Amino acid sequence: MMIKTFVLAMACLASTAQAYVTSATLEYSVDDHARIYLNGKVVAEEAGYHYPDYAVLSTSDGSLPLQYFTLNGENVLAIENMDSTGGAISSSYRLTVRHSSGDPVVVWSEPEGRHAP
Repeated sequence: MMIKTFVLAMACLASTAQAYVTSATLEYSVDDHARIYLNGKVVAEEAGYHYPDYAVLSTSDGSLPLQYFTLNGENVLAIENMDSTGGAISSSYRLTVRHSSGDPVVVWSEPEGRHAP
C-alpha cells in the first residue's frame, strides 16, 4: 500500500487581525482512499474506486462544519491519500475560505497522479 500525506497551512488567515471565517467550500477528488482533515478533525473519508469523482463540502449545508475553523489563528488542511490496489495514487483540492475582513482566500493543488512502485 502506498500512502501520500501532505499538509497545507493557511497562514494567510492567521495574519488577518481579528478576522473570522464566515464560510468555506472544499472541492476535492482522490484515488482511491483518502482522509481529509481540518485542524486535526476528519471532514471527509473516501473509499471509492471511481476517480476522478468530484466532491464538495460546504459550511452552507453543514458538510464542512464552520466550528472546525480556528478563530484568529492558523487553519491546517491535511489530506492522507492511500492506494490499496497497487495502481495509481492521485488527489487534488481547492479550498475557498471567506472571512470577515476581506477577499476570500483560495488555496489549491495541481491535479497530480503517480503510479505506485
